[in-house]
Amino acid sequence: MNILVQFLVFSILCSIQFYPSKAFYQCGIRQHGFLPLVHQGWAVEEGQWPWHTAVFHKIEGVGFQYKCGATLVNERHVLTAAHCVVKRLSKNALPTVLHEIELHFGQHNLSKVTDNVVIRDVSKAHVHPEYATHKNDIAVLVLRLPVEYFEYVIPICLVQNVGRDLRELEGQRGWITGWGKTENGTISEILRTSSLPIVDHVQCLKNDRLLFGNILDENVFCAGYRNGTSPGPGDSGGGLYVSDGDRWVLRGIVSFGKANELKKGVDPYKYTVFVNVQQYLTWIKEIAAESEPQRDRRQKRISESECERFHGLSKKRRNGDCLNNRHPHNVMILQLDGKLLCNGVLVDENYVVTTCNCVRPAHTYQPAKVRIEAYGEVAISEMFCHPQYIDKKTQNDLAIIKLARAVTLSSSLIPACLANNWTENLYDILLQSTFVHEGQDLIILYESDENRITTTGKCESWFEYWKVGGFNHDNALCVTNSDPLRRASYGPRASTGDALQSSNRRSCMFTVVGIKSRSSDKYYTRNSDFPTIDVYARISHHLDWIEESVWNGQPRDVVCGVDYKWDKLWHVAIFQRNITGNGFDFSCSATLISAKHVITTASCLVNQTTGRPLADDTFELKVGLEQMSQPTAYTQTRYVSEVHVHPESAVNDIGILVTTWPFRITQDVKPICLSPAKDANIWNADGEISGWETIETGIPKDIRRSERIGILDYQTCSKASLDLSGYRLPANMFCSDYPKGKFHIADHGSGLYYNSFGEKSYWSLVGIVSSEMKGNGTERYTLFVNVQQYAAWIDKILRQSEPRPEKSSPRISEKECERFGQLSRKHNGVCENDGNSTNNNYPHIVSLLDEDQNVVCLGALVKEDRVLTACKCVRGAFRPTKVGLNIDSSVDITDVICHPGYSSSIESHHDIAIVKLRTAVELSSQVIPTCLANYDTENLEDAVLQTSLYRNVKENPKETTPYATYEYIGSAEECERTTAPNNTEKYSFLPGQFCVISPGSYAGANIEFNDAVVQSIDNRICQFTVIGIASAAINHNDNTGRRPELAAIVNRVAYYLNWIEQVVWDEKAALL
Repeated sequence: MNILVQFLVFSILCSIQFYPSKAFYQCGIRQHGFLPLVHQGWAVEEGQWPWHTAVFHKIEGVGFQYKCGATLVNERHVLTAAHCVVKRLSKNALPTVLHEIELHFGQHNLSKVTDNVVIRDVSKAHVHPEYATHKNDIAVLVLRLPVEYFEYVIPICLVQNVGRDLRELEGQRGWITGWGKTENGTISEILRTSSLPIVDHVQCLKNDRLLFGNILDENVFCAGYRNGTSPGPGDSGGGLYVSDGDRWVLRGIVSFGKANELKKGVDPYKYTVFVNVQQYLTWIKEIAAESEPQRDRRQKRISESECERFHGLSKKRRNGDCLNNRHPHNVMILQLDGKLLCNGVLVDENYVVTTCNCVRPAHTYQPAKVRIEAYGEVAISEMFCHPQYIDKKTQNDLAIIKLARAVTLSSSLIPACLANNWTENLYDILLQSTFVHEGQDLIILYESDENRITTTGKCESWFEYWKVGGFNHDNALCVTNSDPLRRASYGPRASTGDALQSSNRRSCMFTVVGIKSRSSDKYYTRNSDFPTIDVYARISHHLDWIEESVWNGQPRDVVCGVDYKWDKLWHVAIFQRNITGNGFDFSCSATLISAKHVITTASCLVNQTTGRPLADDTFELKVGLEQMSQPTAYTQTRYVSEVHVHPESAVNDIGILVTTWPFRITQDVKPICLSPAKDANIWNADGEISGWETIETGIPKDIRRSERIGILDYQTCSKASLDLSGYRLPANMFCSDYPKGKFHIADHGSGLYYNSFGEKSYWSLVGIVSSEMKGNGTERYTLFVNVQQYAAWIDKILRQSEPRPEKSSPRISEKECERFGQLSRKHNGVCENDGNSTNNNYPHIVSLLDEDQNVVCLGALVKEDRVLTACKCVRGAFRPTKVGLNIDSSVDITDVICHPGYSSSIESHHDIAIVKLRTAVELSSQVIPTCLANYDTENLEDAVLQTSLYRNVKENPKETTPYATYEYIGSAEECERTTAPNNTEKYSFLPGQFCVISPGSYAGANIEFNDAVVQSIDNRICQFTVIGIASAAINHNDNTGRRPELAAIVNRVAYYLNWIEQVVWDEKAALL
């Protein structure tokens, strides 16, 4: 390949040390980026163009020899130039296809076949039927065996719009790659790449009218610099790739250039002609259909479906620029006084994703509000961190904010798409967007596209230099930012929660790949040689948790049958996967009866030949759809996890679909009621029906319509059926007569809705369209399944689709927990009983005081007159006499009961006790007893809040300070290592014990850890659950310069719960 004489210097983009699952590779998204430039051009990094293919011809007596380039477009098909696969016997002979072809995928060095190279032979070569010299120079090669995608073998995308105008390419820059001859006249051993500008036909003709005059048409285009940069011999058949938003597409195939007879090569000062792939798209699809490549039956994730829902809001100006190019998903998270705390990303009308270190900078959440630039300020109703986030670390540093009200979306306010393993693109342009303070009250939006993923080793070394630990490459992205304006402008004022995203110019949508957790801004000086380093929480790694938190919440107190818009908010369109591809076609209508249940006819859900239910991945459901051709932002799409057909569906035409994720219940989407009012008489009354008019033609209209029809009584319907068909209508069906002269607007599965009037008006589902019965004249009857006849079967499906763990009657501690939960209060998303950063007060944490009012230890209030604590605390040298509450009051202690297995000789074993108070304390939102963990409710996998007492033994042993931190429960190996420093004797853990690891939270041997209450917190409902009482701790400080680790030995509440319940709520049984 002739390579660049003049070039731009690009930033380095190195490979990183994580790879996605083999199941998740999408066309046009690569897994590797740029390496440094080499002599006058780019040496391709292995995997940089994973769709580029080497074509080898078998030469008699020599073997296979490199001939051309090609491009992988799916697992069975490769595109190349026709002249790369044909030979001519004489000037007048027709071309003959070369069958001895071998294809190499993932090849980097032509002389080396590494483990990354996949070799396939060709079963068939399709040369365009009208191929001639410099005309229709395109061929499709069919692989005998499909390739399996991995990081070095990924297909490129083909633009699916056949009618895309060639003029839109003019002025764009495309990329070519190959092993063609260099300026030295030799084939390059290493794959090389360069970029070329695409020019219009007029400019191409001016370059050489004699060469290009009879060739240029809509099937080809020109590209090149005319400065020494062009494809060379050996590069033919390779692709020209164009960045089409957030992925790469194939727009051209190297066909020919002007020959340089003197150098026996291509004249690099003339343009190169490329085949316009777009013109041959229909032909390519026909060939691909013949080979029947494996179809993707992967159901879209809920975040993907929601992303598609927002697409309709994006708009373009006439010049093609996006109206929403100022990051319409970026939001500001402010203190209540208006000061900027951090940034966040809108992902739904009700939810924002940000970092936990913003909303919970220490151990407590701080009151906040959200400001949206195109909308205004919105209050917060809930905020909660990732359950495994530990204070001041980068791992799992994400939080979700629920807004107090849904925001109204528009072209300037569009939620972001969320990257998954299938859509994540880390190796092209990544944009950072963040709001920063500019002066006293001014907040501006800063944008930068100079972001590159860096290696985890470099990231760790930089943070180690700044003595900042906690980077974890499994769930975080380390990014270098080389934008000089960043240091000069806002640098140390940087906050967290910034979005790192790719953008799609076609759809004008942004896909967020990371949320900034930590930055090196505050560690450097302006003259520092270190780059700016940002650590982002990786969205794809945490997507399961985000989706579960945002889209799996079941709505509370949903009122069914309310249709203020008269748009039939419960009408559902059922689409079935077509047999020729991966798309879905409309098949039936249905009705939403709960957030996760849709009811229709059995005939819509079964194979018409076998009568068996279709697979769950056959269906796609849409609610809120009024116009087939134009879904709106209010149209929700869901997929199916269960298909339920009545066991006797031949005579009981009814079925239910259960969705993988619940529909979001809004003003535009609501379920219908299943039962009309008790005194309602639907017979000979009017009902409403809605649909796309397919029951007669099978072809849906574009607009959904509704119609009022008359409901006939059973006797009338049965007589009509007997007269017309000779059969009496089954008792589980009824009918309606349709207005004469009108088209039937229903579909199979459409619901018949009845409006009950009374104390309150609501709609109920009384029937489902099963079929139509035509009369002798113009009269027509619609036959309905009588929904009321199947009430018991429907109820059974509803209950079994929402499984609840089989459980005996609630424990006394669970009942009490529910009683205490009624006292919790929340303001601006923060629980009143969440404690605060100054005194660490929590509603259940109490202090045990001696006679001199010194704090001996801590305990947890479990009932109005009972406290849970450690036995060694109440039997120690300074025995407590009072319990101090967090409201500056105290209560006398009347009795102490230690666990019968406790022994002072082994203090940590069975170290648990109940303290009885003289009088019951008055409960409030500031004083609430804790819940107690049992084996069903405890969670030992997530972070736990540890509330401890610190005593400085050297300076003032009587002065104690409460301290709360989020830590984690150690594994058996971690507990063993941390409790046996310097090879001392190992601590023997009992079955009812675990340890809590506190890395780096304690400094110095003079700090004594007495005890702690270990609890989990559900900030969504303001509930604390004590899972353990700490007895002792071992401070592992080996004086090696590393931060010390501390392991608290904790007695597990669930293990001792039977004894605790007896003592607290059944005193007589405990004292026996």
